Amino acid sequence: MGYDDSDHEESNDQESDHEDSNDDDREVDVEQLRHELEEATAAWRANAQDSERALELWQQYTRLTHDLSLMLTEQLRLILTPTQATQLRGDYRTGKRLNMKRIIPYIASDYRKDKIWLRRTKPARREYHVMVAVDNSKSMAQSPQAVELAYETLALITTALNQLEVGQLAVVAFGEHVRLLHPFDASFDADAGARVLSRFSFAEDKTDVVQLMDASLRLFEAASSQADLWRLQLVISDGMCQDHAQLLRQVRAAMEQRIMIVFIVLDRSAIAAPGATDIDPETDSIMNTKRVSFVPGADGKLEIKTERYIDTFPFKYYVVLRDIHGLPSVLAETLRQYFSLDPKTRAQIEGLVASGNEEQLELLLRTPIEFGTAGLRARMEAGYSRLNQLTVISASQGLSAYAERTVPHALERGVVIGHDHRHNSHVFARLTARAFLDRGFRVHFFPQIGPTPQVPFAVKQLKAACGVMITASHNPKNDNGYKVYWENGAQIKPPLDEGIAACIEEHREPRSWDVEGIEHDERVEDVTVPMMDAYFAEAQKLVQDVELNQSTLLQYVYTPMHGVGAPFAARMLSSFGLPPFVAVPEQEQPDPDFPTVSFPNPEEKGALDMAKSLADAQNIGLVIANDPDADRFAAAEKQRDGS
Repeated sequence: MGYDDSDHEESNDQESDHEDSNDDDREVDVEQLRHELEEATAAWRANAQDSERALELWQQYTRLTHDLSLMLTEQLRLILTPTQATQLRGDYRTGKRLNMKRIIPYIASDYRKDKIWLRRTKPARREYHVMVAVDNSKSMAQSPQAVELAYETLALITTALNQLEVGQLAVVAFGEHVRLLHPFDASFDADAGARVLSRFSFAEDKTDVVQLMDASLRLFEAASSQADLWRLQLVISDGMCQDHAQLLRQVRAAMEQRIMIVFIVLDRSAIAAPGATDIDPETDSIMNTKRVSFVPGADGKLEIKTERYIDTFPFKYYVVLRDIHGLPSVLAETLRQYFSLDPKTRAQIEGLVASGNEEQLELLLRTPIEFGTAGLRARMEAGYSRLNQLTVISASQGLSAYAERTVPHALERGVVIGHDHRHNSHVFARLTARAFLDRGFRVHFFPQIGPTPQVPFAVKQLKAACGVMITASHNPKNDNGYKVYWENGAQIKPPLDEGIAACIEEHREPRSWDVEGIEHDERVEDVTVPMMDAYFAEAQKLVQDVELNQSTLLQYVYTPMHGVGAPFAARMLSSFGLPPFVAVPEQEQPDPDFPTVSFPNPEEKGALDMAKSLADAQNIGLVIANDPDADRFAAAEKQRDGS
């Protein structure tokens, strides 16, 4: 609830000044406490790290992060509580009639056998396992602020999860070796926090994240064998890790075991001590760090390849932390993205795993969908071999990277994006826009459904770097596609397709699923009106005799095959001075289910039967048609013999 405080300005001036003063004092107190705590921690670490002092320090860290932990608790409660509710089973599901065969033994056991009343309203704690892993290597100790931020982050997260009663919590330290500092089956209180604090040395010579992933999978597996257990790992580190290919395999293995991994990167450039001369924000930030590798060139010789380190970061979900105050909202949003993944495709894969359908899993997951001169086209369902949100994002990330690399001034020239009316086309187009925006592109957008030709026309008209049209053209209703047009407005041809496919392979892990408010981004321009006006203006130049067209008595039946073509065909005919068409009413409006045709291709036998029947009924001798995305035209003329 908000209010306009201008109505109370005079009466509340003194009170507001007093409150502002108190706010300033509180802010100073927090910063003063942080500074004192940093000095006390440094002195404690330099000496014996005694346990009594550790308890005092842990209590100060929890006090320092108290407000932030409350904020994180409330944000996570909105995300995790609905998730818990969906995991209630059998007789304990809300709204189901109680099973008396279970209630009687419960009463007879003096209410000890099974807490069924509690389980009907609140899920069991054991359904959730959360592991916090903290980097214990020397690289963390290069800046006292990094150690301080690691301690604060640990205190904030563990306190919030404890308040939320999310389930069992474990803490591990990793570097050269992985050490379990706090097991899942022990409660995490202030004493546990102090013990964990005292066991960090930040002195190990290297950071072996591969070993951490192996150990984490074993620890999660040993903690419980429940199939429906929800698992989360939060990794706190400076983000520098080796062997990205192996880590990608491990991250996929974790996903198969329903383990979500969120990497919290402590950015050195943002947490350096004031006046530090050994850290340059322009080069030491993980966002600006470069990664150099050797790849085979066209002549077979090795070439040096330089790319941003963060573009190859193997963890799908990561947070670059520069300020502890931003952690609650950013972490909550990351988890929200995870739970908002396409529920249909995720549920489909989980169902196949539960039923042991290895053959179908192999078909869906083994071989990624191939990118070719026609772009992508496949059935819409779960799996790397199908078209879904994941494969669309991967394709868009790869295409945007390749365009930036090969097309001059690609970011400024931008990309053109359009879509048809098929199921999911609206979402796929916006996910495509998100990937290009994240890469720094301008986006020339057709936000409403439209015909395919609008995209290549706009690419040429706007001198864009490339274009994407979400459509499966005349394929069956369960298919969709991803057509790509290059800077010349033509569909791609070899070797462009090979280069784009290689880039897609390098950018498989999605960076963002957030399409909220895409149209309101200042880099996104709705080009529908100017481009359609320009398109029809160009088309009118092809008219040779408008008066002749206007005098014709020709009649014709038109069908867009349940596609997007009707309004555009009407405008085109009008611009040529031709009379309006007689539409097939059952097929005139866009319908992604194509209810009257099994294969909506006007060239397919039987596809024009309804149009022909209407033409016969009205004694019309000509039928014209578009396919659903209106880039294909067909005509049928009735012969004198009636055929």
